[in-house]
Amino acid sequence: MRTVTQESKQKPIQGRPRDPDLEDKVFHTAMTLYSSGGWQSLTFDRISKDASVGKAAIYRRWENRGELLIDALDAKWFAVSNIDTGSLKGDLQALAQMLFDKLTGEYGNTNFFLQADARKFPEVRRATVQYRVRLVREAMTIVHRGVSRDQLPLYINPNLVMDVIVGAISNHIATTPPEKMDLMIADAPQYIDQLVAMVLAGQSK
Repeated sequence: MRTVTQESKQKPIQGRPRDPDLEDKVFHTAMTLYSSGGWQSLTFDRISKDASVGKAAIYRRWENRGELLIDALDAKWFAVSNIDTGSLKGDLQALAQMLFDKLTGEYGNTNFFLQADARKFPEVRRATVQYRVRLVREAMTIVHRGVSRDQLPLYINPNLVMDVIVGAISNHIATTPPEKMDLMIADAPQYIDQLVAMVLAGQSK
């Protein structure tokens, strides 16, 4: 983030002026393209055309597709750092609901392409490694917070808690037939409550 000084107040900011409306259009378009076709579909030409934004405006803000993809993920994908309900149960339910909503939402195939593209394209792997590390760290914070609140035992394995939550929801969505998807989404709150209750019961002190 640019630090505002007396000098910067006197001179126009060069390179990447903020325009929330333009950036939101670009992020939405980038996520739509990426979730429908992965890295090979995410080009500045296509984003410019679909978002009705000049390529010059895109290049002023992002030097390459990797930078744009990370900013789009930050803006439109998981926001784990925002979760803090005051209780472990509430945090896990909020995390599970966010995961459910994202994986069944308009950018639902994003995770599939992130995993596949990271194996195929070195530039995707380089661009997203810190993003993925940060997501995991933020998710682990939920479990560590539960330990500090005496809601989980000290010996708890944070990875196991997250593996159960993320794995169960991902598998539940992936194995639901298309014709039953609407019913699955409608039943999601009950499924999430039961899943979190099971996780907490298995990890109780």
